[in-house]
Parts: sequence; structure tokens; C-alpha cells
Amino acid sequence: MRCKNCGTENPDGSRFCATCGKPLEQEEPAKNVAEQKEEAVQNAEEQKEEVARNTEETLTSTAETKSLTHKKSRGLNKFLIGLACAVVVVVIAAGFLISRAREQSI
Repeated sequence: MRCKNCGTENPDGSRFCATCGKPLEQEEPAKNVAEQKEEAVQNAEEQKEEVARNTEETLTSTAETKSLTHKKSRGLNKFLIGLACAVVVVVIAAGFLISRAREQSI
């Protein structure tokens, strides 16, 4: 193993250079190019499948959210219209009762 700092040859497995004392970088055995390509292809396929799953989940979730929001807004609109009608009926009834009370007191 050769020191990258001073170029001294050191015994394999050494962690520091015997001459300059700098840490030695451990050389990893080179992988076969075919193995690297195979790993890259597998990783790409796994990522592609994961992206497809995530996209499908997102689309499903978005569709469900839109459906629920639309249903909620329809229910809220119906409630508000009903409430407005009830208020109008109460106001008319109160006006009618007040006018009858005035007529009877006169």
C-alpha cells in the first residue's frame, strides 16, 4: 500500500504511513464492472417501481380528497341555505306577531 502523501510503500493493512505518519486510505477491492452495471440496473428498477407506487398513491389520495371536499362543500351549502330560509321564516313570523300585537293594543 502506497502513501498518497509521500509515496512510501507500506505493508498492507497499515493505517498510517511509517515515514510521514499520515493516515493511509484503505483500498477497496475493485468490483467487477458487470456487477456494478447489474446493481445499477436493479437500483434503477427499484426506484422506478417506488416512483410508480408513490405516484399511484398520490393520485388516489388526491382524487379522494377532491371527492370529500366536494361532498363537504355541498353539505355545507345545503346547511347554509336551510339556515337562511329558517332565519327568513323566523323574521317574517316575528314581524307578523309584532304587527298583530300592535293592532290588538290599539
